[in-house]
Amino acid sequence: SGVPVLNHAILTRNPDVARLLVDKGVNPLLRDSTGQTALHAAAKVDNSSVLLEMLSGADQGDTPLHVAVRETSVEAIRFLVFAGADPNITNKDGLVCRMLTRKNQILQILRDYTSAR
Repeated sequence: SGVPVLNHAILTRNPDVARLLVDKGVNPLLRDSTGQTALHAAAKVDNSSVLLEMLSGADQGDTPLHVAVRETSVEAIRFLVFAGADPNITNKDGLVCRMLTRKNQILQILRDYTSAR
C-alpha cells in the first residue's frame, strides 16, 4: 500500500506497536509513497507520545512542524516547539509555519516560541 509499517502503526494510533517497531530497529526515516516519515505521521494524528520516539531528522520540504501546523495538531505543535523545532524554517515553497494557519491558538504558540528565543 506504500505505507511503511511504522507509519501505519502511528496513523492507526497504536503507540505500543510503534515503540516496539522502533525498539526492534525499524527505520523511522522510511518514507511512504508521498514522502512522509513516521514523524510526519505522528504530527498528523496529534500523537505526541509517539513524537518523542520519532524525533530524528526533518524532511527536505515540509518539516514535521509544518505538517503539524497544517493538520492543526495543537499538542504535536507544542511538543515539537518545546523539543526545539524552529517554526521559522522555510519549506520548499518558502513558507514558514505561521503562513500555513489562521488559527489564533497555533499562531500564539508560534509567537511564544519567537519571543522566547
